[in-house]
Formats: sequence, C-alpha cells, structure tokens
Amino acid sequence: MSRDLQGFEGTGSLLRLSFRRDRIRIPIWISLLVTIVYVSSRAVADIYPTQASRLAAANAINDSSALLAMFGRIYDPTSIGAIGLVKLIAFGAAGVAVLSGLITIRHSRAEEESGRLDLIGAAVVGRKSALTAALLTSVVTSIALGFMASLALMAADLPVSGSLAFGAAWAGAGIAFAGIAAIAAQISRSSRGATGLLAGSIGVAYLLRALGDSTQRIGWLTWVTPLGWVHHIQPFASEKWWVLALLFGFSVITTGVAFALAARRDLGSGLLADMPGPEEAGTALSTPLALAWRLERTSFIAWTAAFVVLGSVVGGVAGNVGEFLNTETGRQ
Repeated sequence: MSRDLQGFEGTGSLLRLSFRRDRIRIPIWISLLVTIVYVSSRAVADIYPTQASRLAAANAINDSSALLAMFGRIYDPTSIGAIGLVKLIAFGAAGVAVLSGLITIRHSRAEEESGRLDLIGAAVVGRKSALTAALLTSVVTSIALGFMASLALMAADLPVSGSLAFGAAWAGAGIAFAGIAAIAAQISRSSRGATGLLAGSIGVAYLLRALGDSTQRIGWLTWVTPLGWVHHIQPFASEKWWVLALLFGFSVITTGVAFALAARRDLGSGLLADMPGPEEAGTALSTPLALAWRLERTSFIAWTAAFVVLGSVVGGVAGNVGEFLNTETGRQ
C-alpha cells in the first residue's frame, strides 16, 4: 500500500457508517436551520418595506454598541439581506460551529469512550481513519448546510452573490470549528470534556468578536477569531470572498494539530491525564450528594464562570438596548 495512505485504511467505510448513524439527526438540523433562514429573509421585506425604514434600522444597530456586540455591524444599510440576516450571521454561525463540533466529537472521542472504536479497530482500519471520517462528516454536513441556506435565500428573491456568500460563511464557520473540536477530542479523555472545551472556544470566539465590533479602539479583535472572519465576508454588501481563505486555512492548521496530537497518545486516553487520587475515599465522599458534587463540580464552576462573564457583558450594554427599544425601529 502507498505510504501516503498508511493510517487511513477504512476511512470510506467509517464515513458511510457515520452518515448512517446520523441519517436522521443531520437532516433534521439542516432542515431546521434552512427553514429559519428562509422565513427570516421573507419576513424582513414586510418589516422594512422601504429603503428609508431599512436605513433607519441599520443606523440604529450600527450606532448601538450593545447591538453591535450581539449582532455585528451592518455593512450595507440599504440591503434587505444585510439587515434581515445580521442576527443569523452572528448567532447562526455560532450554531453551525456547535453542530459541526458536536458531530466531530460524536464520531471520534465518543467512539473511543464507548469502546466501539476498539471493536472497529479489529478490522482493517487505520489509526487515522476514525478522526478523518469524523472530520469529513462535519465538513460535508457544513458544506451541505451552507449550500441549502444559499438556495433558500435565492428562493426568497435575495441576490445570488450575497446568498452564496452567506452560505459560504456558515460552511466556513462549521469547517473551522470542526478542527477545534478535533483538537478538543485529543486533549480530553471524555466526550463530555471535549464538548466543554468546544463550548468554551466558541464562547471565547464570540466574545472577542463582540468586543471588537462594539469597541472601536480594539476593533482588531474581530480579525483574531473565526466568528469575526464570518462577519468580514460581508454577505449582501461588498462580499469579501478572500476572507474564506482565513477560515479554510485555519481549519487546515487545526486539523494538522489534531492529527499530530492523536499520534502522541494511546487509544482511549487523552493528553490531559487524570490526576492520581488516594487509595481510599475520604469523608468528603461518604455520601451520594458528596460524590455527585465531586463529579459535577468542574462543570458547575465552569458554567457558573461562563454565565458570570455573559452577565457582565450583557449588563454592561443593557442601557443601550433600553434606549434602542424606546425607538420605533427597536419596537419593530
């Protein structure tokens, strides 16, 4: 066998198995997200029927640091697509990142954790095949979702160029975070831990984008996060196609890192080794409640910290939101 293919034997079979296992889950998610895109794009024409109303709405968002943090900047105030889909560019890209990352973890780390990969390994399957199949599943799903979203926007009579840019932005976000999820799957020895790392990375990426968009003096932060790059593609505005190269280049780098990390660990283990504990449980683990706290405390502390940060950010911009809601555009 060619040396270039060593380690990838059986990838095609594992890829088919992945899609078979998710033959219901993936179509449901794609259908749901595409429906939201179509309905949102059709509704905005009724909400903002004139160019003056669209201009007022865009200016209201661009002049509010709170709304810039939540949604990002509208680059073409007269474009129905730019105004109607500004929320979906922000939240939608993050949602696609979550979907893609969870698919990657489900078909890589979760397979190791359950022991199924040990059984699969008894067949002619290369060491790199499982991770490759998981990544390909996420990549194909992201591209399919982006393509269907583009078709939905074109069906809603939005410009072809902007529709394709929007779909490409969603696909790029999914592909970029598939690589991050692959790295998380190598670091943690559990799918739960890998999911936590993925969620944390998406949260940080969104926070950096929000800070960059809402604060002019640190606007450069939008260029250090994949979710910022998604906005810089500028669908339905000037369509900066070259920004897609940043997303795909990032995915190539993270994928390479994931494979390098996978080669440094044993099957079933993670790069973060478990700390050795005492031979006997102490009094702090003498009750079921104490045991439950010991098992869940890391997740509890992490989620508490995340919500504290989120609350601080939301609280800091809440005043601007109140002012915006008092306007006619805000009530619409």
